[in-house]
Amino acid sequence: MLLIAVDVPPLGPSPVMPGGEWPGVNFALGTHGPARTGTLVRLEPGAGNQAGSTPVARFAIHTSGATLTFTVPRRALGSPRWFVFSVAAARESANRGNGGGLDLVPGRGTLRYVLRG
Repeated sequence: MLLIAVDVPPLGPSPVMPGGEWPGVNFALGTHGPARTGTLVRLEPGAGNQAGSTPVARFAIHTSGATLTFTVPRRALGSPRWFVFSVAAARESANRGNGGGLDLVPGRGTLRYVLRG
């Protein structure tokens, strides 16, 4: 499972805690299992992780070994010059002894990405 939360300017409130509620998030994109596509959804304003969602775009996923690559059109995010995001990734098995568990990036706050062009 891969889930990426995205907040575009003007920014809303930050995540409450790593992997927790994020009242200001605008978009979520993700994929599950061996899927070859992912989905970008727009979340209802101010509702955080409990939001209703509207599908905005589907995107192709390419894998090479342990590397996963995908592209989301800038216009699907409202054509921002930059955005902030956080990432959650987990294996199907929640048992860490079997290689499962949850990874969150960053461990606190969000990361900023500046788009070129």
